[in-house]
Amino acid sequence: MPIRETIIIDEIVDYLNELFKIDPTAIEHLLDSRVLCNKKLAEHPTCQVARNTTDGRDRVGILGLINGMLGISDEGMGAIVAYFDDYTGELKGFSRF
Repeated sequence: MPIRETIIIDEIVDYLNELFKIDPTAIEHLLDSRVLCNKKLAEHPTCQVARNTTDGRDRVGILGLINGMLGISDEGMGAIVAYFDDYTGELKGFSRF
């Protein structure tokens, strides 16, 4: 599925950034959370999954689910990215890919 319309993505980015401003700690913890998933989900054509992590298991997080709804680019990337401070590693917000 190709990436959906720009206005939908922009609205979701704005929403995620709004929530991040309200409670950055909660949103960062939620974004950092990944749960084990089965191979069927890991092989879904659009859901973004961390495949074969250090313990050889697949994991999925909230941004992977959101990006899965929006489609993927020809490069296999989701429409929305989280960006982090280069020095501290802290979440700074969300933007379009």
